[in-house]
Amino acid sequence: MELSGGPLVGLLLGLGAVFPILANLILSIVSLIVSLVLPQQNAHLVKTSDAESKTGFTAGAIEVVKDALAGIPVIFKSTLLIISTAISALYFPLLNGFIFLLVLDSVSNGKSLISAATFNSVVALGVIFGSLVATKLVDKVPTGGLIIYTLLLPVILAPTAVWVDNFYLKLSLLLLILVLLPAGNASFGGFLMSYIPDEYAG
Repeated sequence: MELSGGPLVGLLLGLGAVFPILANLILSIVSLIVSLVLPQQNAHLVKTSDAESKTGFTAGAIEVVKDALAGIPVIFKSTLLIISTAISALYFPLLNGFIFLLVLDSVSNGKSLISAATFNSVVALGVIFGSLVATKLVDKVPTGGLIIYTLLLPVILAPTAVWVDNFYLKLSLLLLILVLLPAGNASFGGFLMSYIPDEYAG
């Protein structure tokens, strides 16, 4: 969906502002119809009463909240976990903000809406390709190096992608940033898990 969704929205906007809204309305109606049909198809599988179901859901939700709260003190006991959590909390919002900035920059420079929306497709393409090569990268590149490359590469390439005028060069720089993301994320997550007590893992 991410590969084709962006350009498709741009194409619909090019036809007229009402077309994306109309397409969203039609898809929402289809989603509503499907959601109404599915429970009827699977009703015979539900054996518990509504009261039991609600009680089980409430108990499960409370347990999840307790587990989450119990894990917070563990983070603050380790300087490494504090720094890592802060990096994780900032990295993805900043990366998404950078992609949004590229879209706005593309539109403001007179590019077509389809071209601007192509950035979302490049994001999906980069992550998909990165996922395919992630295992080989994790096996061959030292964990520390892979984490550093993943975190520092956007610092160099992101400003460059904003400053250059060539649209395809912007896309290429964005693609380079995203290719390392799956492998870097796997290495970063695996490294952090080694510092988390087993009873708090997951």
